Amino acid sequence: IINGKVHGAISRVPKIGSFLSNMSKGAIAINTKLTKSELNVSKIIAKDLKKNNIFFAGIDFINEKLNGDINVTSPTGLKTLYDLSGKNLAKIFWKELRA
Repeated sequence: IINGKVHGAISRVPKIGSFLSNMSKGAIAINTKLTKSELNVSKIIAKDLKKNNIFFAGIDFINEKLNGDINVTSPTGLKTLYDLSGKNLAKIFWKELRA
């Protein structure tokens, strides 16, 4: 989420035999699209984040449910999404910051 707008999604898939989806624990990232339910929740959260002056954040879903994790101090995935899709969130970030 950048400046109150949802800009992309990745899914982290645990390595075989693990339930950990951390990239540092061997998970792989895949490009994905949010489900209708995830997008609706994301838009609500994005609006609240913007209202609270939080410019950049990442949120996590598990089985289409927000797991309570809103990453505002170290949202990740910009490079990963770029590598998977070519979408440059860093450019969007700076463009939105100047707007």
